[in-house]
Amino acid sequence: MSARSPLVAVITDGDALCDVLIRHARTVFGENSVRGFLYSQSEVYLPRLLDECELFILELFRNYPGGLRAEGVALGNNLVQRGKRALIFSPLSLSGIISSRFYWDTTDSRSPREALKDLLGQDSGSREDWRRIREVFAKHLPIPPQHNS
Repeated sequence: MSARSPLVAVITDGDALCDVLIRHARTVFGENSVRGFLYSQSEVYLPRLLDECELFILELFRNYPGGLRAEGVALGNNLVQRGKRALIFSPLSLSGIISSRFYWDTTDSRSPREALKDLLGQDSGSREDWRRIREVFAKHLPIPPQHNS
């Protein structure tokens, strides 16, 4: 790890997963480098995070009143275009199908810590690197109906 740890944002749909991912991330990036946020508060903090943070750890799904959205994929794809690095944490078992360094689930050959450490040594990726992730979750990318805000 370099002398200056990157600033890392963990963004999830709920507090419990956020706390777990923060603990994992702090073992890799340091206690003071990692902050947690909820998707529901993103309008408030996201502009600032885009300026300040280098790495993003994202939960795959966000629950809306009208259904699930692959919020981590949508946001991760936007982050790549800004030269940021992101890793999606998923509750599914699709890492063998997706086979991306930017996606992690329990069937991944890497441990969560290894997946996080991998972020340090790589570039942000490209839209092509995220292509397979977008394809797999395409039906979950639109914002669900009945979302009012």
